[in-house]
Amino acid sequence: MPLATAPILVPGRHWALRSLLLAGLAATAAAPAFAQQDAPAADAKQVSVVDGQADRLTLTVEPAKDRFVVNEPIRFKVSGNRTFFLYVYSVDPNTRDATLLVPSRRHSNNKYPAGREIQVPDKSFEFVADKAETERFVFVASTRYIDLDQAQRTAPGNPPPAQGKAADGWLVTKEAALEDLFAEKGVRVRDVRGGKPDGDLAIRDIEIKITERGGAPN
Repeated sequence: MPLATAPILVPGRHWALRSLLLAGLAATAAAPAFAQQDAPAADAKQVSVVDGQADRLTLTVEPAKDRFVVNEPIRFKVSGNRTFFLYVYSVDPNTRDATLLVPSRRHSNNKYPAGREIQVPDKSFEFVADKAETERFVFVASTRYIDLDQAQRTAPGNPPPAQGKAADGWLVTKEAALEDLFAEKGVRVRDVRGGKPDGDLAIRDIEIKITERGGAPN
């Protein structure tokens, strides 16, 4: 409805009322611009960045030295960003036989805390090579325990452990068969090695050069 242009006739107060009316109109006209400048937008959204890699298990493995000589103890420095269970096996480059070293009868404790550097193997036994060549070690870290007891090690369909070492509590079988045993427990070593991520699993393949004392690897 249009506003009257003539003063409102209130004795002694009409100019004051008109002044207030005009001031109100000016404030009303200015209000939208003021609101746009100072009031937060109704549809503003908070944007946050989530790091999908933050909780992924990572494993660091470093040999104690660059190369070892025959019959010298081979040790590694191992650490992870989360509490993990560690499984270590060596692979013969000629036969592809895999020997599970950790856990074993001589190294039963394989659970390690996050953020602490540990020595593998511990002082209870040693890894040694009996000839000069390149030895391969596979480190499998998992946030959950993987049950690889003796009964499962000789499960049907898997090559039996080598009889000589089985008596000492070692699991010796083909590398492919050992990976199948992991897969039966839901740990797919091949998939992770092939590039498929698994936030609760980390794998490191380490090759170690073994030399004759003072010589080069054969």
